[in-house]
Amino acid sequence: MGNPRELGMGLFTSATAKTQLLPDNPYNVQREAAPDQVRLWTDFDLAIRLRADRRVWLFTDEDHRNALRAAGLPVIEVGHTKRAVLLTNHPLPSGTH
Repeated sequence: MGNPRELGMGLFTSATAKTQLLPDNPYNVQREAAPDQVRLWTDFDLAIRLRADRRVWLFTDEDHRNALRAAGLPVIEVGHTKRAVLLTNHPLPSGTH
């Protein structure tokens, strides 16, 4: 459904052993490249959290938002720019949007 970006090199190096080689594209780090990093989620992890009671915030792009919607996941667009979309999984309290 999409790869995390902007977490990149700092997150990867703080979350992995010094002996682990850097990925070819450090700004496209996936959970599979850093399995011990609980802050990175697989698509399966994201789907579980989007369906849960706890609010999730997600910065992504329109294609990823559309893929999440097509998968039937509860995503509500809170805002957007030309390049990014801010989503959440639960409606905001009235007067806060």
